[in-house]
Amino acid sequence: MLSVSWTTSCRTGHGGGSKSHTHLGDEEGVLVLEGAPTIWLDADPYTLGPGDSATFSCQRPHRWLNDSDRTCRALWIITPAVY
Repeated sequence: MLSVSWTTSCRTGHGGGSKSHTHLGDEEGVLVLEGAPTIWLDADPYTLGPGDSATFSCQRPHRWLNDSDRTCRALWIITPAVY
């Protein structure tokens, strides 16, 4: 099965949008490289740190925000490759 992956780098106060969303694909994963972003799965917030990861269904409402005081870098993976 093919996947699509990309890295993000964002400053404090930035992220993937203010509203939760769903999208094509089966599973999404994130590996935090630097910083401490907060990821909301449904309405539940989870703050991750460097080396932390999360995996969840693309159909589960989700969003993320770098609300830490440092730049956040993360690797994102979606399978199957739909983009």
